[in-house]
Amino acid sequence: MRTELLIFGMRSNTCREQVTDVLCAIHGVDEVVVSLVRSTAVVVHDAACAGSDLVGAVTGAGFGAVIGAGGGGHGS
Repeated sequence: MRTELLIFGMRSNTCREQVTDVLCAIHGVDEVVVSLVRSTAVVVHDAACAGSDLVGAVTGAGFGAVIGAGGGGHGS
């Protein structure tokens, strides 16, 4: 599955790395690509990992996040 998140509050490469790290730490996540320029994260994950898990991890790290138009959660 593939989920795109819109990320709010990333201002530097350090922020991008933090978002990448928290998403990679989620069980079931296979690949994460975070773009500072586009303020997005594309996450490839298995079906056991819900979009809400991804959003929760990013917001828990102090950033804003919503599931983007590029796909989200179960069924993508």
